[in-house]
Amino acid sequence: MVTLKHFDEASEVDAKSRGNIDESLHKPSCGDDDSKPTYLQNAQPGAEELVLAKYLVGCDGAHSWVRKALGQEFGLRGETTDAIWGAMDIIPVTDFPDIRVRTMVRSTSGGSLMMIPRENKLVRLYIQLTDGLSINGRLTRSMVTPEMLIETAQRIFSPYTIDFTYIHWWSAYQIGQRSGDHFDKQGRIFLAGDAVHTHSPKAGQGMNVSMQDTYNLGWKIGLACKGLVRPKAIIPTYDMERKLVAKELIAFDRKFSELLSMHSAKDISETSVELKQFFKKAPLFTTGIGVNYASSILTVDGRVWELHHRMPSDGRFRIMVFGGNIADAEQRFAVNTLGQWLGKTLIPRYPPINICPIVDRRLQTVRFQSELMTPTLEIFLVHTAPRSQIDVLRDVDSTYHPWHPKLGWDYDYIFTASGVATEDNIQLTQSVYRDYGIDEERGAVVLVRPDGYVGTVTSVAAKEARTKICNWLDGLLQGLNN
Repeated sequence: MVTLKHFDEASEVDAKSRGNIDESLHKPSCGDDDSKPTYLQNAQPGAEELVLAKYLVGCDGAHSWVRKALGQEFGLRGETTDAIWGAMDIIPVTDFPDIRVRTMVRSTSGGSLMMIPRENKLVRLYIQLTDGLSINGRLTRSMVTPEMLIETAQRIFSPYTIDFTYIHWWSAYQIGQRSGDHFDKQGRIFLAGDAVHTHSPKAGQGMNVSMQDTYNLGWKIGLACKGLVRPKAIIPTYDMERKLVAKELIAFDRKFSELLSMHSAKDISETSVELKQFFKKAPLFTTGIGVNYASSILTVDGRVWELHHRMPSDGRFRIMVFGGNIADAEQRFAVNTLGQWLGKTLIPRYPPINICPIVDRRLQTVRFQSELMTPTLEIFLVHTAPRSQIDVLRDVDSTYHPWHPKLGWDYDYIFTASGVATEDNIQLTQSVYRDYGIDEERGAVVLVRPDGYVGTVTSVAAKEARTKICNWLDGLLQGLNN
């Protein structure tokens, strides 16, 4: 049984402002199953209500009141390190070539930094802060600011530059690695997520592991409530399965944090190979899709994007440059020559279009008005060169990754169609080139109508492509000089 306290409006607003639970579960109290429950309907503010529940799940974070109510035996055990890190989600304005690749940067003088590309152009930065920000081993949060984080990142990135105009979220934290010995009490009260295990956020494993906690528990409780399984046989497997995962998570995070927090050049040099091997051998938590139980595997479904899904119906024409193998110097020159003409001559030839921001990925990302009108023509590049052989900023004309003064380089218009292969070299995704019958070395240019139908097709060869593209578009669009 759980005691609930009813709030008046003022108390509820105050609780929310302090980050407390919205549902007014603010008095941690658990009674015996034999206690007689009372139910108060339309209770006045300040009244207490005793609720009888068959199951209770505590997903209330590292300071869980459910865990505290269960007693000291459910306390978290582990340690807190002295390492202080900052985290921030920004849209970076940078010349660093691998900003859209999960990357580790370690500086002998500035510390370490890890970046993870996210959705909507965001990049998560984990930044090792310098010494002197703690008092008695505890982080002084008031001393940490976004400006401090980006200044530290700039020192680590040097000689590359990085800055931002849009920040989505930021925080600073001290690494704590703790786990509980018990995940449930009598098969009725359960702990999940940060309520029963805490760790650093650097490997991006927290949400994955916590969601898998509750998914593992949810289907078991759900079927038990429907009377379809034997609760005494099924429910105890939650503690057995997820406690082992939590212990592996803590061990992984402890080693991972240790490798990332190296300071000296000698330590960095000696651990670089070990860190690389660590990434290869520990995909369980770095990817969040390899959780193993004794006889089963839980994985996350992959989603294959159709090229058409990248083209919302917003009235614009698309020029799909299937650039072929741009790792070849001659082919790359032809693609970039075409790109320069598209960006400097063709796009300015036609008036821009003012579309609703919600269908423009650039505006939808940050939800502020852009000073720039949207071109009537949207350019995509789909090539067949291996991703590792192409440096987008260095090798590809800027027409294919346009610059925005607030959002930096746009990487949403360049795709590789080289397919996806496993370690056994088994092809999982067939190249779109073969699906469309396009030469994988020389490519083609496809002009697409606003409704997604193909308007015309030409080669990448500059002279032929320009003539055919102009003839088709001039017959449809009103040019600025007409």
